[in-house]
Amino acid sequence: MEAKGPYLYVSVLRTGSEGEAEEIVPLCRLEFIWMGEYLWGFWFYSAARGRYEWNVTMKGRYEGSPEECFDCAALAHLTGAPSRISGTVY
Repeated sequence: MEAKGPYLYVSVLRTGSEGEAEEIVPLCRLEFIWMGEYLWGFWFYSAARGRYEWNVTMKGRYEGSPEECFDCAALAHLTGAPSRISGTVY
């Protein structure tokens, strides 16, 4: 994770099988939002476009807890199953 201003960038290190290189996989960007409670705006990393795009979590909201945002991004990026996520992924 890396913090820059109001944003928190979340990435994971994907290890390859023997002989394959490790790679850093960007998952999402969280934006701190105060709306009477602590919430985080969810920006999904689109590998196809090479940028972060505002997106919905699996609960259909543009904001959520850090855990909800991470779960949504990790499911799509690490399992290859974006069709299991509600909302626009790519």
